Amino acid sequence: MRVLGGVAAACIVAVSVLCGVDCAFAETAAMGADVEHLMMFGGLDLWRNGGFLHGGALWSPEGLNRDGFTLKLLTGGGTYHYRSGGAEITGEMGLAAAMPGWRFKHVPATRCAARTSACAPAPTSGISQTMP
Repeated sequence: MRVLGGVAAACIVAVSVLCGVDCAFAETAAMGADVEHLMMFGGLDLWRNGGFLHGGALWSPEGLNRDGFTLKLLTGGGTYHYRSGGAEITGEMGLAAAMPGWRFKHVPATRCAARTSACAPAPTSGISQTMP
């Protein structure tokens, strides 16, 4: 029965993500862009002998694109069955985890133009590679 609670929670997260529920708390940054603090995710794996669902969220008080504390919550579960010799094997699996941590998002400021995701690669040596 514990697996059903995990599966139900994963279903709720998966449906929220698939239906486009806007889950991000936004605050205006100094540059005028919205800061995303919450990212929800979910997925499923179905096949003829069973199925699993998972879902969760990442939350960063300083924003997902910045260094700092991040909390990841994860839940999931499912069932499976198979035959081994003459016996029918049925199993259930459930998962719940709360994982606090620190997010490192380091990009050298001298290599990027105005906080874009397209950054120039770092040189491999001190020799200039410009051609006349």
